[in-house]
Amino acid sequence: MAMTLPTAEELFGETVRKVSSTPQEWLKFLNTASRVYQYTFDAQLMIYAQRPNAIGCTSFEKWKQMNHYVKRGTQGIALIVRNGENRKLRYVYDYSDTGVASNIPETDIRKPYIWSLGEDGQEDLCDYINNKYNIRPQNKDLGLVLKQLIEETVNDVIDDEISEILKEKQGSYLEDLDIDTIRKEYRELFIHSAWYMLLRRCGIEPGDYMYLEDFRAITDFNNINVISCLGTPVSEQCSFVLKDISRYLWQKNLQKNRAESIVQSNQREYNKDNKTQEQKRGVNRNDVDIHKEGGRTAVSGSGIKGDYVECK
Repeated sequence: MAMTLPTAEELFGETVRKVSSTPQEWLKFLNTASRVYQYTFDAQLMIYAQRPNAIGCTSFEKWKQMNHYVKRGTQGIALIVRNGENRKLRYVYDYSDTGVASNIPETDIRKPYIWSLGEDGQEDLCDYINNKYNIRPQNKDLGLVLKQLIEETVNDVIDDEISEILKEKQGSYLEDLDIDTIRKEYRELFIHSAWYMLLRRCGIEPGDYMYLEDFRAITDFNNINVISCLGTPVSEQCSFVLKDISRYLWQKNLQKNRAESIVQSNQREYNKDNKTQEQKRGVNRNDVDIHKEGGRTAVSGSGIKGDYVECK
């Protein structure tokens, strides 16, 4: 049965209270948010409430365009769409709830680009971030580079958000705190929350860099308006950075696969020429072909195609 708008709004309020109840609950939410970083903070809360293990979500129509089908019986994830005073629901579906349409040529199947970063790619990404965002001093530890990046961005939003929090803090535990304390708590939570999301999405263990106590102040942000003043800019900043990383890795992988494809093509031509020469000489090499292609996937079968497709 499809969710109604009043039920969805009630779920949203319950989720806000839940994620701000303890540092542990906040981190559980950030785990989900780090995977669906393309979405707004409000949408991430709804996805977390209904599908905390979501990999990547988009609409039924978008999956259909990518020649995927949504499995029968799957319940969509309800998101609240706000347009001024008007509200309505739209539904998205997680990648895990889809399958590839049958009788479709492989070249027509558009796979969502869900990237991952291994340890061997961290140094190159460090160099990319250091250079693009002019991080100084430069660091070769990707975890610390991501923190430096976030520390530089918090100053762009903190004044406006603190002003808004002062208007909206009534009914929250921030109500009895002075502005200096609120500012300190906000800054620490912004940095550690955004940093946590970036680390998680990049496959780096946050526990190597921070402690649970770094999130203790989240319990003071216990109403919808004040937590939105924190969560919205955190999600926006992480979305910007992670989309940039995604495009960087896409281009890097595309270039790598093209290079491998060229090498394989040249190798096949070499093998063909060798075979022709051997046939002319009457040579038989049926036992072992040391040039036989194996283990590598050409561009057409790798999911790295001409289109860049992220779930949204």
